[in-house]
This record gives sequence, structure tokens and C-alpha cells, in this order.
Amino acid sequence: MKDDPGVVFGDINLRESPIRSAPDGTPMNPGAGGWPTLRYFNAETGVGGAPVDRKTTQKICDEFKVPDRMIEATKECMKVCKVDGEGCDDDEKAYLETWRSQDYTAEIAKLEDLVSEGTQKKMKQEIKLLAKLAAAAKDEL
Repeated sequence: MKDDPGVVFGDINLRESPIRSAPDGTPMNPGAGGWPTLRYFNAETGVGGAPVDRKTTQKICDEFKVPDRMIEATKECMKVCKVDGEGCDDDEKAYLETWRSQDYTAEIAKLEDLVSEGTQKKMKQEIKLLAKLAAAAKDEL
């Protein structure tokens, strides 16, 4: 990807440039999810960017030592699904078609609530409790 003008890698030393938010006020949350903090920027994310998602249980710095994983992540970050379906995979196109003629404002609010930090913590706690129930049920057999 070194010859692709659409891909640029950069590095910020937070000791020298303690960036905590983007120019538009979007929080950057450096260190969230481990170090290094990897973010990508494209037309969909805007100037605030978005964190690069881990695909394994490894630390992001270890996961990205695998060249194929780095290439895969870069391609995923470059992909932009547009409302007309351009650049979308089949699942995204189907989702857009499902909601195209419906009132999606309540769905947006519901999804935003689901991804809130408090909800994620609660869901993780509930998963742990359910796992304990499953283990206890297995022990009873």
C-alpha cells in the first residue's frame, strides 16, 4: 500500500502533542483499548476519526505485527458505505433497504443507547453472570 495515495500512516507522540480531542471536539480517547491507540480517518469518520477495531484477543500492537492483519484493517478503514449502496457489502445494502422507507429515528436512539459505555459494562456483567449459570448447570449434571 506504500504506493496508494489514499493511504497515509502517521504517528503522534502524546508526550509532545497531548491531543485529547479533534478540532471538531470529538474525543480521541488516546490509550482507550490499549497502546498504541490506532485511529483511522476517512470521509465517513470526519476529522475525529474512529478507532481501529481489534479482531483478536491480542493487544493491538501484537495483532498488527501480522502483515496480513494490517492490510486487512487498512482496507476496512478505507471502505465507505454510502446511502445509495455504493461501497456497501450485501449486509449493509440489505440493512439500508430494510430501513429506507421506515422511521429510523427511534432505532438510532436505541442503537446509540446500546453502544453507550454504561450499557457495554452492563452487558459484559450479564454475560459473566450467564456464564456462571451455565457452568453451575453443567456441574449439576
